[in-house]
Amino acid sequence: MKEEIIDGIKYRLDEDALTAEVIELKDALEHDETKLTAEKLMKMMFNGYEGDIIIPETVVFNERTYRVTSIGEEAFAGSYSLKSVTIPDSVTSIGDGAFNDCESLTTKVEIGEKIIDGIKYILYCNRTAKVIQKSTRYKGDIIIPETVEFKGVTYRITSIGKRAFENCEKLTSVTIPDSVKSIGKHAFDWCFELASIAIPDSVSSIGDRVFSECFALKSITIGNGVTSIGKTAFMCCRALTSITFQGTIAQWKKIELGGGWNDEVPAKVVHCTDGDVKI
Repeated sequence: MKEEIIDGIKYRLDEDALTAEVIELKDALEHDETKLTAEKLMKMMFNGYEGDIIIPETVVFNERTYRVTSIGEEAFAGSYSLKSVTIPDSVTSIGDGAFNDCESLTTKVEIGEKIIDGIKYILYCNRTAKVIQKSTRYKGDIIIPETVEFKGVTYRITSIGKRAFENCEKLTSVTIPDSVKSIGKHAFDWCFELASIAIPDSVSSIGDRVFSECFALKSITIGNGVTSIGKTAFMCCRALTSITFQGTIAQWKKIELGGGWNDEVPAKVVHCTDGDVKI
């Protein structure tokens, strides 16, 4: 085993298996501590990775090619200037605490986009996943699970991405699990055959135009965790006659309603647990 820095990333190279593991970039402690400069001390205290890191599938050292298969324990821990990390499909394991204390990491660390049981996701290193749009449109009855597995790791589905189901004209129903916390803008825009939908209590907001132009949508159940409904969220849902809110009238009145959220919607009231509210 040897350790080498290649294109700004430090690896532990296995010369027999020809594999590489990403490891921390901290400098080793010198024997003579009197030689330490302030800059050297900082490098020893904090991990040196910064900015946007793209880990390649393979690296070359001394004319030998190594496949990057793992990220070591605490490999990026303490990298206070790290913004994002892109992880290739070749990586099959991520060590404990690999991203601990990465305070400036502005986005979740992506493992990649995967299609699992007909649904496309982005998988993240914090073991969550987001449903995203795929090139072949979703159709029929879609059941989003609470979790999916990939390479022996379980990921919890926590969001439906922006435009994930947009223009899926043959989509007839979607089951959203309680694990989902957010639904992106335009997520179900122009789903002409979607007849009903239930938003679980775990969701806090319904974004702009999420269900606009869903002409066959007849009923919707909104969970009591929703605190905002975006602009034109249900615009032109001309068959929508039943809106049920799983909370009280008082809770409904606290919801922030975007402009035109119910434009061209025939429903005149929202059914709450303790009565109806005119809209």
